[in-house]
Amino acid sequence: MKIKNVKNKLFVLVLLICFIYVYFGNAGTVTLAVEQTKETNNAGEILQGMEVGQSFYSNFNNICGFSLKLATYMRTNKGKIEVGIKDLNNNNIVFSSEISTESIKDNDFINLRFPPIKFSKGKRYYLFVKSLDSTPGNAITTYINEEDSYSEGELYLNGIKKKGELVFKVYYNKTFI
Repeated sequence: MKIKNVKNKLFVLVLLICFIYVYFGNAGTVTLAVEQTKETNNAGEILQGMEVGQSFYSNFNNICGFSLKLATYMRTNKGKIEVGIKDLNNNNIVFSSEISTESIKDNDFINLRFPPIKFSKGKRYYLFVKSLDSTPGNAITTYINEEDSYSEGELYLNGIKKKGELVFKVYYNKTFI
């Protein structure tokens, strides 16, 4: 009878530890992991079929969001963009969102959050903005730094590597466990 009682207590303890890990493992504070806020220019109008992207290296686990500085050319643009993050290790899109260009504020960061990527430390990721239907005079842009001061990633325009980087921030969930 004693062995069965010990097994039951051990089972309850394991369940409690799993519960704490699952429910409190993601509890924490959203903290800045990467920040490149120097801007020298913009990428030009992002027209239908065009994509502007930025690769980066994660020094932290639990990547949970990013921000990109966008501009509307002081006008209300009508259309949609896709904004997302891709894991370059397996080329899978981790998160993407379709956004109406009418909702974008001129010269402001657009902030996107998603469930934390548990084991993101040591991996390379790619942020992107892709126009789904923009036309000349009816498109947004993203800010860039042409000086290439962020050494852990590259700027891409339609898949072609360019000098410089996007104006972007990446966040991670600094957990208690």
